[in-house]
Amino acid sequence: MPALTGRLQPPGDGAVRIAPPAAADAVAANGQKLSGEVIGILDQAIVEAAAAPSFLAALEIGYRAFGASACTAAAREGIDAFLQRRTADFSKTG
Repeated sequence: MPALTGRLQPPGDGAVRIAPPAAADAVAANGQKLSGEVIGILDQAIVEAAAAPSFLAALEIGYRAFGASACTAAAREGIDAFLQRRTADFSKTG
């Protein structure tokens, strides 16, 4: 692997053909239930970013998805749980 000394190539532009993310239970590796709404936002962003005409457009799609997920009830639950030092319960947020 080359050292990071001027040999970096910028990300390419153009759409990338991908299969849509497979439907799966919104469960973390540790078994904790995750927000189905946020998983849906992420799945949509993955598909849209792959189809974007440029790397910058794909980044913008990712930024918007991050913003959309931050405005969900699940985000509020996660933040509240962190501040209250408890496990988040996303089953009540969708």
